[in-house]
Amino acid sequence: MTPQRRRNLPAVILSFVLTLILFLLVDAERRDIQTMVVPLELPALDEEQMLLSPLPEISLTLEGRRNVLRRWSLAETPSLKLPEIHEGEHDYTLRDAQIRLPAGVTLRSIVPATVRIHVETRERRMVAVRANLRGSPPEGYELGDIDVQPARVEVSGPRSSLEGLDTVFTQTISLSQQRSTVEREVDLALHRPFLSRTDDSAIRVRVDISVEETVRVLEAVPVERLGSWPSTASVEVGAVRLRVRGPRSLVERLETEEVFVSVSLDQFDSSRPGTYTVAPAVRNLPEGIEVMDLQPRDVRVRVAEHEEAPESDDETGEEGDE
Repeated sequence: MTPQRRRNLPAVILSFVLTLILFLLVDAERRDIQTMVVPLELPALDEEQMLLSPLPEISLTLEGRRNVLRRWSLAETPSLKLPEIHEGEHDYTLRDAQIRLPAGVTLRSIVPATVRIHVETRERRMVAVRANLRGSPPEGYELGDIDVQPARVEVSGPRSSLEGLDTVFTQTISLSQQRSTVEREVDLALHRPFLSRTDDSAIRVRVDISVEETVRVLEAVPVERLGSWPSTASVEVGAVRLRVRGPRSLVERLETEEVFVSVSLDQFDSSRPGTYTVAPAVRNLPEGIEVMDLQPRDVRVRVAEHEEAPESDDETGEEGDE
Protein backbone atom coordinates (compact mmCIF):
# COMPACT_ATOMS: atom_id res chain seq x y z
CA MET A 1 0.00 0.00 0.00
CA THR A 2 1.36 3.41 -0.98
CA PRO A 3 1.92 6.14 1.63
CA GLN A 4 -0.87 8.18 0.09
CA ARG A 5 -3.37 5.36 0.53
CA ARG A 6 -2.28 4.78 4.10
CA ARG A 7 -2.96 8.44 4.88
CA ASN A 8 -6.50 8.18 3.34
CA LEU A 9 -7.44 4.90 5.11
CA PRO A 10 -8.97 6.51 8.28
CA ALA A 11 -11.11 8.76 6.14
CA VAL A 12 -12.31 5.79 4.10
CA ILE A 13 -13.22 3.82 7.23
CA LEU A 14 -15.02 6.80 8.75
CA SER A 15 -16.94 7.32 5.55
CA PHE A 16 -17.98 3.65 5.51
CA VAL A 17 -19.14 3.74 9.14
CA LEU A 18 -21.15 6.92 8.62
CA THR A 19 -22.76 5.44 5.52
CA LEU A 20 -23.68 2.27 7.44
CA ILE A 21 -25.18 4.27 10.31
CA LEU A 22 -27.17 6.37 7.91
CA PHE A 23 -28.42 3.24 6.15
CA LEU A 24 -29.49 1.65 9.42
CA LEU A 25 -31.27 4.81 10.53
CA VAL A 26 -33.11 5.08 7.26
CA ASP A 27 -33.91 1.37 7.24
CA ALA A 28 -35.25 1.52 10.81
CA GLU A 29 -37.56 4.35 9.89
CA ARG A 30 -38.79 2.56 6.80
CA ARG A 31 -42.37 1.37 7.07
CA ASP A 32 -42.90 -2.31 6.64
CA ILE A 33 -45.78 -4.78 6.39
CA GLN A 34 -45.56 -7.90 8.51
CA THR A 35 -47.88 -10.91 8.89
CA MET A 36 -47.91 -12.95 12.07
CA VAL A 37 -50.05 -15.73 13.54
CA VAL A 38 -51.25 -15.14 17.10
CA PRO A 39 -53.40 -17.18 19.52
CA LEU A 40 -56.93 -16.19 20.45
CA GLU A 41 -57.46 -15.75 24.19
CA LEU A 42 -60.75 -15.94 26.06
CA PRO A 43 -61.74 -14.43 29.39
CA ALA A 44 -61.61 -16.88 32.30
CA LEU A 45 -64.47 -19.40 32.26
CA ASP A 46 -66.44 -20.42 35.33
CA GLU A 47 -65.54 -23.79 36.84
CA GLU A 48 -68.68 -25.41 35.41
CA GLN A 49 -68.40 -23.83 31.96
CA MET A 50 -67.08 -25.90 29.07
CA LEU A 51 -65.51 -24.66 25.84
CA LEU A 52 -66.89 -26.87 23.06
CA SER A 53 -65.31 -25.25 20.01
CA PRO A 54 -61.61 -25.21 19.11
CA LEU A 55 -59.88 -21.85 19.26
CA PRO A 56 -58.55 -20.81 15.86
CA GLU A 57 -55.21 -19.14 15.29
CA ILE A 58 -55.54 -15.59 14.02
CA SER A 59 -53.45 -14.17 11.20
CA LEU A 60 -52.65 -10.45 11.64
CA THR A 61 -51.27 -8.18 8.95
CA LEU A 62 -49.54 -5.17 10.57
CA GLU A 63 -47.94 -2.03 9.14
CA GLY A 64 -45.40 0.14 10.94
CA ARG A 65 -41.78 1.09 11.31
CA ARG A 66 -39.58 -1.92 10.82
CA ASN A 67 -37.61 -1.45 14.02
CA VAL A 68 -40.79 -1.05 16.09
CA LEU A 69 -42.33 -4.20 14.63
CA ARG A 70 -39.15 -6.13 15.25
CA ARG A 71 -38.74 -4.97 18.85
CA TRP A 72 -42.42 -5.60 19.63
CA SER A 73 -42.47 -9.15 18.27
CA LEU A 74 -39.28 -9.99 20.19
CA ALA A 75 -40.31 -8.36 23.46
CA GLU A 76 -43.66 -10.13 23.91
CA THR A 77 -45.84 -12.81 22.39
CA PRO A 78 -48.70 -10.98 20.71
CA SER A 79 -52.20 -12.33 21.31
CA LEU A 80 -55.76 -11.39 20.51
CA LYS A 81 -58.19 -11.41 23.44
CA LEU A 82 -61.97 -11.39 23.40
CA PRO A 83 -63.32 -9.08 26.11
CA GLU A 84 -66.32 -11.30 26.93
CA ILE A 85 -68.17 -14.41 25.82
CA HIS A 86 -71.71 -15.66 26.40
CA GLU A 87 -73.38 -19.01 27.06
CA GLY A 88 -74.24 -20.86 23.87
CA GLU A 89 -72.83 -20.72 20.36
CA HIS A 90 -72.16 -17.20 19.07
CA ASP A 91 -70.15 -15.40 16.39
CA TYR A 92 -67.69 -12.75 17.58
CA THR A 93 -66.16 -10.04 15.40
CA LEU A 94 -62.47 -9.37 16.01
CA ARG A 95 -61.58 -5.69 16.23
CA ASP A 96 -58.47 -3.52 16.53
CA ALA A 97 -59.17 -2.76 20.16
CA GLN A 98 -58.83 -6.44 21.08
CA ILE A 99 -55.08 -6.41 20.46
CA ARG A 100 -52.58 -4.03 22.02
CA LEU A 101 -50.40 -2.48 19.34
CA PRO A 102 -47.39 -0.24 19.92
CA ALA A 103 -47.48 3.37 18.77
CA GLY A 104 -46.96 3.74 15.07
CA VAL A 105 -48.21 0.24 14.22
CA THR A 106 -51.57 -0.19 12.54
CA LEU A 107 -53.64 -3.29 11.86
CA ARG A 108 -54.35 -3.76 8.19
CA SER A 109 -56.33 -7.05 8.35
CA ILE A 110 -57.44 -9.91 10.61
CA VAL A 111 -58.09 -13.39 9.21
CA PRO A 112 -60.59 -14.68 10.09
CA ALA A 113 -62.44 -11.50 10.93
CA THR A 114 -65.19 -13.44 12.74
CA VAL A 115 -64.90 -16.49 15.00
CA ARG A 116 -67.59 -18.81 16.39
CA ILE A 117 -67.26 -19.73 20.06
CA HIS A 118 -69.43 -22.39 21.74
CA VAL A 119 -69.65 -22.44 25.54
CA GLU A 120 -72.05 -24.51 27.66
CA THR A 121 -72.53 -25.20 31.35
CA ARG A 122 -71.60 -28.68 32.60
CA GLU A 123 -74.51 -30.85 33.79
CA ARG A 124 -74.76 -34.28 35.44
CA ARG A 125 -77.12 -37.18 34.87
CA MET A 126 -77.64 -40.78 36.04
CA VAL A 127 -77.86 -43.22 33.13
CA ALA A 128 -78.25 -46.99 32.72
CA VAL A 129 -75.25 -49.12 31.70
CA ARG A 130 -75.60 -51.89 29.11
CA ALA A 131 -73.03 -54.38 27.88
CA ASN A 132 -72.00 -54.00 24.24
CA LEU A 133 -71.81 -57.61 23.03
CA ARG A 134 -70.50 -58.67 19.63
CA GLY A 135 -70.96 -62.06 18.01
CA SER A 136 -72.53 -65.22 19.41
CA PRO A 137 -71.29 -68.34 21.21
CA PRO A 138 -70.42 -71.33 18.99
CA GLU A 139 -73.10 -73.76 17.86
CA GLY A 140 -74.33 -75.87 20.74
CA TYR A 141 -73.95 -73.08 23.30
CA GLU A 142 -76.44 -70.44 24.32
CA LEU A 143 -76.44 -67.00 25.88
CA GLY A 144 -77.84 -66.71 29.39
CA ASP A 145 -78.19 -63.86 31.86
CA ILE A 146 -76.21 -60.64 31.39
CA ASP A 147 -75.27 -58.72 34.53
CA VAL A 148 -73.63 -55.29 34.62
CA GLN A 149 -72.43 -53.72 37.87
CA PRO A 150 -73.00 -50.93 38.60
CA ALA A 151 -76.23 -50.90 36.63
CA ARG A 152 -76.30 -47.08 36.64
CA VAL A 153 -73.56 -44.46 36.61
CA GLU A 154 -73.36 -40.69 36.72
CA VAL A 155 -71.96 -38.90 33.67
CA SER A 156 -71.26 -35.23 33.15
CA GLY A 157 -71.03 -33.05 30.09
CA PRO A 158 -72.65 -30.18 28.23
CA ARG A 159 -76.41 -30.08 27.97
CA SER A 160 -76.30 -30.70 24.21
CA SER A 161 -74.44 -34.00 24.73
CA LEU A 162 -76.69 -35.15 27.59
CA GLU A 163 -79.93 -34.37 25.78
CA GLY A 164 -81.98 -37.56 25.29
CA LEU A 165 -79.27 -39.71 26.86
CA ASP A 166 -80.59 -42.43 29.18
CA THR A 167 -78.25 -45.37 28.41
CA VAL A 168 -74.53 -45.76 27.86
CA PHE A 169 -72.69 -48.85 26.62
CA THR A 170 -69.50 -50.55 27.65
CA GLN A 171 -66.59 -51.22 25.38
CA THR A 172 -67.17 -54.17 23.05
CA ILE A 173 -67.05 -57.70 24.49
CA SER A 174 -66.65 -60.46 21.90
CA LEU A 175 -68.60 -63.69 22.45
CA SER A 176 -67.19 -65.55 19.45
CA GLN A 177 -65.65 -68.90 20.43
CA GLN A 178 -66.71 -68.43 24.06
CA ARG A 179 -67.88 -71.74 25.57
CA SER A 180 -68.16 -70.68 29.20
CA THR A 181 -69.28 -67.72 31.28
CA VAL A 182 -67.44 -64.48 30.48
CA GLU A 183 -66.46 -61.99 33.20
CA ARG A 184 -64.75 -58.71 32.28
CA GLU A 185 -63.81 -55.34 33.75
CA VAL A 186 -64.39 -52.79 31.02
CA ASP A 187 -64.59 -49.06 30.47
CA LEU A 188 -67.55 -47.15 29.13
CA ALA A 189 -67.61 -46.21 25.46
CA LEU A 190 -68.80 -42.61 25.66
CA HIS A 191 -69.20 -41.72 22.00
CA ARG A 192 -70.92 -38.39 22.50
CA PRO A 193 -68.46 -35.48 22.67
CA PHE A 194 -67.25 -34.02 25.96
CA LEU A 195 -68.90 -36.71 28.13
CA SER A 196 -67.09 -38.22 31.11
CA ARG A 197 -67.84 -40.27 34.22
CA THR A 198 -67.91 -38.51 37.56
CA ASP A 199 -66.14 -41.46 39.25
CA ASP A 200 -63.65 -44.10 38.16
CA SER A 201 -65.08 -47.25 39.75
CA ALA A 202 -64.73 -50.41 37.67
CA ILE A 203 -67.54 -51.61 35.40
CA ARG A 204 -67.94 -55.39 35.78
CA VAL A 205 -69.82 -57.44 33.18
CA ARG A 206 -70.84 -61.08 33.55
CA VAL A 207 -72.29 -62.96 30.58
CA ASP A 208 -73.56 -66.48 31.28
CA ILE A 209 -72.82 -68.96 28.49
CA SER A 210 -73.88 -72.58 28.81
CA VAL A 211 -74.46 -75.67 26.73
CA GLU A 212 -77.59 -75.18 24.65
CA GLU A 213 -80.40 -77.40 25.90
CA THR A 214 -83.52 -78.69 24.23
CA VAL A 215 -86.60 -80.70 25.17
CA ARG A 216 -87.79 -83.81 23.37
CA VAL A 217 -90.69 -86.23 23.78
CA LEU A 218 -90.13 -89.96 23.32
CA GLU A 219 -93.34 -91.78 22.55
CA ALA A 220 -94.18 -95.40 23.36
CA VAL A 221 -91.10 -96.36 25.34
CA PRO A 222 -91.60 -100.04 26.35
CA VAL A 223 -91.91 -100.90 30.05
CA GLU A 224 -89.79 -103.89 31.00
CA ARG A 225 -90.50 -106.19 33.98
CA LEU A 226 -87.60 -106.94 36.30
CA GLY A 227 -87.14 -109.41 39.14
CA SER A 228 -88.58 -112.80 40.04
CA TRP A 229 -92.22 -112.00 39.73
CA PRO A 230 -95.01 -114.46 40.47
CA SER A 231 -96.59 -116.11 37.50
CA THR A 232 -99.88 -114.46 38.34
CA ALA A 233 -98.48 -110.86 38.16
CA SER A 234 -99.11 -108.64 35.13
CA VAL A 235 -98.35 -105.01 34.23
CA GLU A 236 -101.35 -103.17 32.87
CA VAL A 237 -99.32 -100.55 30.92
CA GLY A 238 -96.94 -101.75 28.24
CA ALA A 239 -95.36 -98.39 27.25
CA VAL A 240 -94.88 -94.86 28.58
CA ARG A 241 -94.31 -91.37 27.19
CA LEU A 242 -91.05 -89.65 28.24
CA ARG A 243 -90.24 -85.94 28.14
CA VAL A 244 -86.51 -85.34 28.50
CA ARG A 245 -84.20 -82.30 28.56
CA GLY A 246 -80.48 -81.94 28.02
CA PRO A 247 -77.72 -80.74 25.69
CA ARG A 248 -79.11 -80.43 22.19
CA SER A 249 -76.32 -82.53 20.69
CA LEU A 250 -77.18 -85.45 23.01
CA VAL A 251 -80.96 -85.16 23.02
CA GLU A 252 -81.29 -85.01 19.24
CA ARG A 253 -79.25 -88.23 18.87
CA LEU A 254 -81.17 -90.12 21.55
CA GLU A 255 -83.11 -93.14 20.24
CA THR A 256 -86.12 -94.71 21.94
CA GLU A 257 -84.42 -98.11 21.87
CA GLU A 258 -81.57 -96.77 24.02
CA VAL A 259 -83.85 -95.82 26.91
CA PHE A 260 -84.72 -98.50 29.46
CA VAL A 261 -87.96 -98.10 31.48
CA SER A 262 -88.75 -100.84 33.97
CA VAL A 263 -90.80 -101.88 36.99
CA SER A 264 -89.54 -104.30 39.64
CA LEU A 265 -91.91 -107.12 40.55
CA ASP A 266 -89.72 -108.70 43.26
CA GLN A 267 -91.91 -107.20 45.96
CA PHE A 268 -95.08 -108.97 44.86
CA ASP A 269 -96.29 -112.36 46.07
CA SER A 270 -99.14 -114.46 44.72
CA SER A 271 -100.23 -115.05 48.28
CA ARG A 272 -101.30 -111.40 48.38
CA PRO A 273 -103.41 -110.89 45.29
CA GLY A 274 -104.62 -107.43 44.31
CA THR A 275 -103.84 -104.36 42.19
CA TYR A 276 -100.79 -102.27 43.09
CA THR A 277 -99.36 -98.94 41.89
CA VAL A 278 -95.66 -98.83 40.97
CA ALA A 279 -93.51 -95.94 39.70
CA PRO A 280 -91.41 -97.00 36.69
CA ALA A 281 -87.65 -96.41 36.79
CA VAL A 282 -85.84 -94.81 33.85
CA ARG A 283 -82.30 -95.97 33.18
CA ASN A 284 -79.61 -95.80 30.52
CA LEU A 285 -80.00 -92.08 29.78
CA PRO A 286 -76.75 -90.42 28.67
CA GLU A 287 -75.11 -88.22 31.31
CA GLY A 288 -76.52 -84.70 31.16
CA ILE A 289 -80.02 -85.73 30.07
CA GLU A 290 -82.77 -85.62 32.67
CA VAL A 291 -86.39 -86.76 32.75
CA MET A 292 -88.82 -83.87 32.96
CA ASP A 293 -92.01 -85.89 32.82
CA LEU A 294 -93.20 -89.47 32.49
CA GLN A 295 -96.76 -90.43 31.57
CA PRO A 296 -98.28 -92.28 33.14
CA ARG A 297 -96.28 -91.52 36.27
CA ASP A 298 -97.39 -94.81 37.83
CA VAL A 299 -98.36 -98.15 36.33
CA ARG A 300 -100.65 -100.71 37.85
CA VAL A 301 -99.50 -104.24 38.62
CA ARG A 302 -102.21 -106.84 39.09
CA VAL A 303 -101.46 -109.98 41.08
CA ALA A 304 -104.02 -112.76 40.76
CA GLU A 305 -104.56 -115.80 42.96
CA HIS A 306 -102.86 -119.06 42.02
CA GLU A 307 -105.82 -120.54 40.29
CA GLU A 308 -106.26 -117.44 38.08
CA ALA A 309 -104.34 -117.73 34.88
CA PRO A 310 -101.96 -114.81 34.26
CA GLU A 311 -102.41 -112.59 31.27
CA SER A 312 -100.00 -113.11 28.42
CA ASP A 313 -97.38 -110.52 27.54
CA ASP A 314 -99.01 -110.00 24.14
CA GLU A 315 -102.33 -109.18 25.73
CA THR A 316 -100.62 -106.85 28.17
CA GLY A 317 -98.88 -105.02 25.36
CA GLU A 318 -102.10 -104.65 23.39
CA GLU A 319 -103.94 -103.38 26.44
CA GLY A 320 -101.16 -100.87 27.11
CA ASP A 321 -101.26 -99.66 23.54
CA GLU A 322 -104.97 -99.12 23.82
